[in-house]
Amino acid sequence: MTQALSGNTLPALSVTALLSGQDPGLPQDIETYVGAGLGLGFVLADLGRPFLSFHVLAGARMPLSERLTGVAELSVSGSSTEVSAPGLSLGVEYRVGGLK
Repeated sequence: MTQALSGNTLPALSVTALLSGQDPGLPQDIETYVGAGLGLGFVLADLGRPFLSFHVLAGARMPLSERLTGVAELSVSGSSTEVSAPGLSLGVEYRVGGLK
């Protein structure tokens, strides 16, 4: 679950379900995933009418070291008022401590 705050909106909530696993056509240390989710947001000017949003995504994670993981993700999101162009995100995750 994530929370966002932007400009003229109040905090929004979203929930995403992911399916992940190893793709037999890729090296074993690369994990791929797909997901979809829904969100609920509130605009300050019209608090009585929350808006529903959606998002779909696909990505891959690859270990770079014991604690660092590289991530690439393609996503599309939208709401009742608009749909975004596909977005590509690249990032690095850092694992703190000994937990996996």
